[in-house]
Amino acid sequence: MSGKQVIMNNVVQSLEILIQTKKVNDNMITDASEKQAFGEAFNDAIEALDKQMPKKIQSDSCCKNVCPSCGGAVHKVLVTEVYCQYCGQLIDWNR
Repeated sequence: MSGKQVIMNNVVQSLEILIQTKKVNDNMITDASEKQAFGEAFNDAIEALDKQMPKKIQSDSCCKNVCPSCGGAVHKVLVTEVYCQYCGQLIDWNR
């Protein structure tokens, strides 16, 4: 297994753990403001980890490359540009 595959597996595992922990946490906390604060923190962490999972680039009706997460126009000017400049989504440029 390559280093990249190990990292992706770790991200998937971390996402699963966060999602399960959020569910347990939601059932344990009774204070509404505390539940909201924890929920927002978990959602932010889940969203950030999810953006590390590469998603295939999409094309819109004008044949432009768009981010699969936010729909922002993305351009691959350099090989190192693998993230959406608008939302930070990891982009899989393979078609």
